[in-house]
Amino acid sequence: MKNIFMVTGLVVTIAALAVGCGEAVEPSTESSTVLEEMADTETSIEETFDAEVLTESESVSEAEEIFFAENEYKSSVVSIDYKEFLRNPDYIGTKVYVDVRILQVLDTYYRCEDAAHNEYIINDKRVDNGALVKLLVDDEVTIYGEYVGTTKITRAINNTTEDIFTIDARYITLNDGTNRGASELPEEYMGDAHVGEDKEIDENEAEIEIEAYYLLPESSERYLTVADLSGMDYSSLRIAKNEIYARHGRMFTSEDLDSYFGQQSWYSPSIPADQFTDDMLTEIEKKNVELINNVMSEVEGTDKLVSMQDTTDDYASRGLTVNDSIAIPQMDGIYEYTAANGNFVIAAITNGVFEFTLYDSEENKLDGCFNMMNVNDTEYDDESGYYGAWFDSFGSVLHLDCMGEQTDYTFKSFDPS
Repeated sequence: MKNIFMVTGLVVTIAALAVGCGEAVEPSTESSTVLEEMADTETSIEETFDAEVLTESESVSEAEEIFFAENEYKSSVVSIDYKEFLRNPDYIGTKVYVDVRILQVLDTYYRCEDAAHNEYIINDKRVDNGALVKLLVDDEVTIYGEYVGTTKITRAINNTTEDIFTIDARYITLNDGTNRGASELPEEYMGDAHVGEDKEIDENEAEIEIEAYYLLPESSERYLTVADLSGMDYSSLRIAKNEIYARHGRMFTSEDLDSYFGQQSWYSPSIPADQFTDDMLTEIEKKNVELINNVMSEVEGTDKLVSMQDTTDDYASRGLTVNDSIAIPQMDGIYEYTAANGNFVIAAITNGVFEFTLYDSEENKLDGCFNMMNVNDTEYDDESGYYGAWFDSFGSVLHLDCMGEQTDYTFKSFDPS
């Protein structure tokens, strides 16, 4: 541009001198050519600059569109009422979110469960933009997608067929199950004012807490039922059985088991495999290993899953009137449940009314409620809303909510009246 100004200035000066002398002087052919070449060069530079700016602008715009589209989608989802959705086909097509743990990774879908052990089939419908997160067994994720009804699967025991809650996932967030809100806009689109802010971390505060993970957390504390193994395949059952051994420090010769338990924070290998015996297990653990072995024999060599049904047919011995893993006891009688801390519950059902008294380990009365009503055959609640009781594992586990504090109790006995 500086050169073009100089040439232009020279031409203007010549023209001015010519006018002053009373003669009309035309720029030389050589000067005109120079001017045209310089003008063409300037135009070319400007066009190139505009093209580069446009390309960068279009790139940013595309990234922003993807970002805002994802967040708009996530802001439109609703939480799931598991049973209500299964009962009512009108919910099909609803945009939903759910926090789940991945139980099994297959070619085009994942088998998952939520914190209440409700089961899901998650079809992976994410758009492959080259940056999809690979999901693995035991990953905790939040699913965003459309409820599409149910998928039929065949259970291993009794060859029963069940309809499983199914979601077409549009977005999947790998997290601790709490990231349900909008994603954060990447720094490159936030402006200079936000870049680099709040990035300093006090090393003394940057401690990582590793949470102990067990496939079956209570397999050394109480007798398991088939319901506790529900939804597992052969591979998961194998890990669950060896988890009992691993708690005692048994070492493993199988490379996959050694690798798996080596990643668990609680595992402390100390006893070689050829020196470990079942005599080192408690009676509860021995029975649970026996149960798992029996179930493994049912699913070995297949891709079937363990059935939700209690095939031992002893659910009635815990007061249940239907073979359903989350059914509540409804038979009249006296029930007793115990907690890991020694506290225990004495409950009674009379004509459909549930009442309980809570004691500590010294048999001192702590709390109680005497007028809890059956709600949809899934829980007992009192009118105040301060107390609630619901069950799983075919009556084996009582979840008791007293004034907002929940404690789990294990079934001990039932005395029908």
